[in-house]
Amino acid sequence: MSLASGGYPGRYATRTPIQGVDAAEARPGVQVFHDGNRHEDGTLVDRGRSSPRVTALAESMEAAIVSAYGAVRRSPSKDALPY
Repeated sequence: MSLASGGYPGRYATRTPIQGVDAAEARPGVQVFHDGNRHEDGTLVDRGRSSPRVTALAESMEAAIVSAYGAVRRSPSKDALPY
């Protein structure tokens, strides 16, 4: 799933810190892909053009969906919206 900043598709913040990637990827089968993010002062931030994508591989589609959403729920980024 893709994650968007709170407010998207209207006005939304840019340069928002992206947190919880390590915790998400610690879940079995979960991987986070990045496009358009960058590091500023040692912090991964959203540049406003695109967002992280969370994927999961599991024994069934339902299990993969549950795992991906579970990874997103553990993220401390409170304004991230799954799409």
